[in-house]
Amino acid sequence: MSATWHDDIRDVPKVTQARLGPIMLAPGVRPGHVVAFACVAICSLSLYVFVNFMQPYLLHGQIAVPPADTGRLTSHLAVMQEILVLACVGPIGALSDRVGRRAVFAFGLLVVAVGLALVSAAATVLQLFGARAVFALGTAATTATLAATAADYPDNAARGKFLGLMLITQQLAILLLVATIAARLPSWLVARGVGAVPAGQITFRAAAALGVVGTVLAWRGLARKPAPAASARTHLFASLARIAAHIRRHPAYIMVVAVAFVARGDAAIMSGFLSLWVMRSAGTAGIAAANAMHSAGSLLSAVTICSMVSACIVGFAADRISRMAALAAALGLAGAGNILLLAVHDFAHWPATLLVGAIAAAETAIVVCGQAVLGEQTPAALRGAAIGVFSMCGSLGVLILAFAGGLLFDLVSGAAPFAMLGAVNVIAGVAAWLVWRG
Repeated sequence: MSATWHDDIRDVPKVTQARLGPIMLAPGVRPGHVVAFACVAICSLSLYVFVNFMQPYLLHGQIAVPPADTGRLTSHLAVMQEILVLACVGPIGALSDRVGRRAVFAFGLLVVAVGLALVSAAATVLQLFGARAVFALGTAATTATLAATAADYPDNAARGKFLGLMLITQQLAILLLVATIAARLPSWLVARGVGAVPAGQITFRAAAALGVVGTVLAWRGLARKPAPAASARTHLFASLARIAAHIRRHPAYIMVVAVAFVARGDAAIMSGFLSLWVMRSAGTAGIAAANAMHSAGSLLSAVTICSMVSACIVGFAADRISRMAALAAALGLAGAGNILLLAVHDFAHWPATLLVGAIAAAETAIVVCGQAVLGEQTPAALRGAAIGVFSMCGSLGVLILAFAGGLLFDLVSGAAPFAMLGAVNVIAGVAAWLVWRG
């Protein structure tokens, strides 16, 4: 009997799990897959930040828009993009459970690259809307697949460290590619005799080239195995129905879905309206648009540096403390910081930079803790569909908060969208605290 038992044990295949430094990876995931994923995520997130960060430059030169209307136009573009993402990201997330993350990610980045190339050629507001619509379709694919892949690759016990490492890497790339190179490239080109409009077009076309590089990296470097639910061949709508039932049974997941609304709104307001606020202030002071983007790049540098520090600290802490408690604290801090922006009138002084950096650190903590809870609460076979729902709620948050923020920006002040966002963060923080205590 004992020999038979030992024979049975020997017949059971051993599941080997690789490591990337201190991070245990999921079965079947190799360090090379993680490196490729980090590079692809860098391309995807950098381009998302880039298009929102650099768009005010277009609105003050290439596409003539009255300064009093820039806030509403920015919000309308964000709303249009998020409506398309909202319509597509859920089915795309479920589709990635069937056909694999690699193909969907590569396709999404290629469409993003095409969208950026079209933005560089836009001469009217209508053409800009069309180009951003193409960009939005690619964003829907990359958004759902990025989060699903991030949930697939680490072992559950190492989710916080993995997400922290990924965010540090991504923020370093944003610091280099957007806050340093993209923010300074127009002024560098103008100083060498290139016109202001061509300088912006060259910058956008360089970003499109980065999207093509990301496409190749995604196709060749990500894991080629099918996604967890591929073998089950679950119908797309059946997956969504199952995740809806999962949401009803798990209050923590309900909170994470609600946090998606806030977290994506945070990112949209910070990336879309901060540089627009700087551009408007610079225009009032008679500062050239290229030089204003340089100043906005300095603020973005503070944002990314503080985000990296936060990702490092919170990523490790999230594996040692209650992730829901940490999420509640991060929401409260982000809310307080955004409300304090009402007191800022000049971004050239260090208190404003320090405050913006503190807000970015809190918002990064929200992302790390929220995604850690999401991966913890979601079955692997439904992860793509679950994250699709998560992304849909995030898109809804951008749609509502960006629309309201654009109105407040034009009708009240540059600080008003951030104050609104602060109130929403505080409310969500209280809700997360109640779920944790309950």
